[in-house]
Amino acid sequence: MAAVCLAALALSFASLYVIERPFRQYARPMQVNRRLVVTAALAMLAAFAGGLLIVAKHGFPSRIDAVAARFLDAEHEKFLHPYECLSVGQTIVPPSAACRLGRADVEPHTLLWGDSHSLATALALEQVAQRAGSAVLYAAAADCPVGIGFSIDAASGPSFVSDAAYQYCQQYNQQMLQLALSTPGIHAVVLSSRWTNWRMGEPGTRSESPVDIRLRNASGVAPTMAANKAIFVQGFEALVKKLVGAGKTVWIVGPLPEPSVRVPRALFIEHVSFDKTGLDIPVYDFAKRHMAILDVLSDLSQRYPIKLLWPHRVLCNASTCPIVEDGHPMFLDDNHLSKYAAAKTSPMYEAVIAH
Repeated sequence: MAAVCLAALALSFASLYVIERPFRQYARPMQVNRRLVVTAALAMLAAFAGGLLIVAKHGFPSRIDAVAARFLDAEHEKFLHPYECLSVGQTIVPPSAACRLGRADVEPHTLLWGDSHSLATALALEQVAQRAGSAVLYAAAADCPVGIGFSIDAASGPSFVSDAAYQYCQQYNQQMLQLALSTPGIHAVVLSSRWTNWRMGEPGTRSESPVDIRLRNASGVAPTMAANKAIFVQGFEALVKKLVGAGKTVWIVGPLPEPSVRVPRALFIEHVSFDKTGLDIPVYDFAKRHMAILDVLSDLSQRYPIKLLWPHRVLCNASTCPIVEDGHPMFLDDNHLSKYAAAKTSPMYEAVIAH
C-alpha cells in the first residue's frame, strides 16, 4: 500500500508538469499546445480502449492466483440455487409455488421453512434427499422471522421495510403453516432462521449498521427494539405448538457462528497483504451472542417434543469456529454459510430425511 501511494504521488507530479502546466502556458507556440492536445487525446483513447478490454475480459481473472479467486468467488454464491425459492425485495415466492428439492418423482415428506439463512439448510437437505431418494418442499422469505401472529411494522425503521417481501412476512408464515397442516404427506417441518438479530431486539454483527425494525402483533407495535423479543417468542412458540399439535415432527436448526467481517473480502486482503489479523470466531463469542435464543430453544425443548440441530457443533472445534477450511471460505458474507460449509453440515440432516 505504501508503494501504491508513492507511485500515485509520482504520477500526480508528472501530470502537473507534463500536462497541466503546459496547457496553462498560453505564451507557448500554438503548435506545441496542439501537439499536447493530440497526445492527450490519443492517451485518452488508449485508456478508453484499455477499459473496454478489461470489461470484455471480466477484469482478467488470471491476474490473481487460484486461492484468491476462490475467496472472491464465494461472494457470488448467494445468487445460486436455491436462491430462486426466496422471497426478497419485490420478488415473492408463495408457499403454493414452493420449490421441490431432491428427487422430482417422489412425494415430499419434509417442509423447510425460514429466512435467508435457510438457503444453506436447503443446499444441505437437498444433498441428503438426493442420496436417500427423497424430496423436500422449500419456500423462504428473507428477513422474515419464523412465527405466527405478528408482522413487520411498515412505519418503523428504514424505508426498505415497506418492500413487498418484508410486508409479505405475516402472510408467508400463515401460508406456510397452512401448507404444513393441509398436506398429509408432510411429516417433518424444519425451521431455519437467523434467530439472533433485530427480531430479538439485538444488533447484527460488528460489520453491520444498526437497524431499528419493529414487530407488530394484536397488541400493537413493539415500543422498543428490545420489546421485539416478547412478540417474536410468543409467535414462535404458538407456531411450534400448532405444528406439534398436528402431529408434525418439528426440527429447529440452531444459530450459526457469525464473523465480524465480510469473510471472502477479508480472506482476500489477508492473502495478498501482510495483514494476518485473527478472524476465527471464538466459541465463547458464539455462546454470548446467541445467549437469548439458546435459552428460548432450551425452554421449548423441555416443554415440546421438538428436535434440535446444531450446525456450530459441525463448524467449530473446542475453542474456535474457523472462517476458512482447506482454502474454502466458510461464509459468503458476514453471516451466511458458503456452499462448502453447507455441504459440510449435510450429514447432520440425514436424521431429518430418515425420520
